[in-house]
Amino acid sequence: MGGFSLCAQSNSLKQNQLQCLRYIYNNQFDSAELLIRGFSKEGAADGKLIELFSLRWEFIPIIKSAQSEVYQQKLIELSEKISYADADYNLYRHIVSELLLAEYYYQQGESFKALLHGKRAYPLMVQTFDDQSNNPELLFVQGMYLYYMDFFRNLNFVYRTALFPFKDGDQVLGLQLLEKSLLSPSRAYTEALIYLSHIYLHLEKKPLKALAFSEKLVALYPLNPKFREVLIENYIALGRYSDAAPLLDLQFKNTSDYYTIPALFFKASIEADHLKNQAMARVTFKACIDLSEKVNLHKDLADKAENRLSDFD
Repeated sequence: MGGFSLCAQSNSLKQNQLQCLRYIYNNQFDSAELLIRGFSKEGAADGKLIELFSLRWEFIPIIKSAQSEVYQQKLIELSEKISYADADYNLYRHIVSELLLAEYYYQQGESFKALLHGKRAYPLMVQTFDDQSNNPELLFVQGMYLYYMDFFRNLNFVYRTALFPFKDGDQVLGLQLLEKSLLSPSRAYTEALIYLSHIYLHLEKKPLKALAFSEKLVALYPLNPKFREVLIENYIALGRYSDAAPLLDLQFKNTSDYYTIPALFFKASIEADHLKNQAMARVTFKACIDLSEKVNLHKDLADKAENRLSDFD
């Protein structure tokens, strides 16, 4: 029962749900809404999960938007309605609902609630290892668990001690399973691309390996500025500044401060590292810091910009 997936549903419903997700990831929210309305009866629970993804991406960052209370309520509704006894119980849906709640409360600064939902997700994630069906959604969960559990255990003594009671991880196997989850279409497909690009670029420090995944994201979803942002950073890490430039121009056409702050940081980095224009780099790093402080977003990038400015002293 725990391995039940979209494959067990009607093929037309499965295709509609996957198409709806493609609309969401490509920022075509009006088109997604039309399909979401059709999930009110058949596939209602999965439709609720997809509706959450739509809110999460349309109002990014959800925590700073007027839609945050709506998002929270829909998250809670989905989580409370999940029951092992339901005929359409789905393990992946259950795991995602708990992890989304953990993410939401963590962003709210409510660490205790975030930890509570993280603890609830743990036995569910371990349960996926009993599934031998090669379900791509469960392979994604397994890969994420194995990679990050091993990564954090090896990070330092504090993490190693805190994570001692949990099932062992394996970074190599985790990456293999994440890539294996891409072999079949599923609700986890794009999430796997996102995490593989992030892991290889930021954690494994292998930007060339990350490039296949970040380029795929932009090829599939050219209207999504978050994915352009990922590819810009990837190109800069590889020194491919001429490839990054036209994508960066598109980022500045977006009026959202959430996307403008990283764009300013990347522009300043190109000015400093490629064009060797220290004066313009200073001005642009300062603009990044000022906007971050004004809207209280991307403090991590503001800190990086401060460090880059100190290099000029």
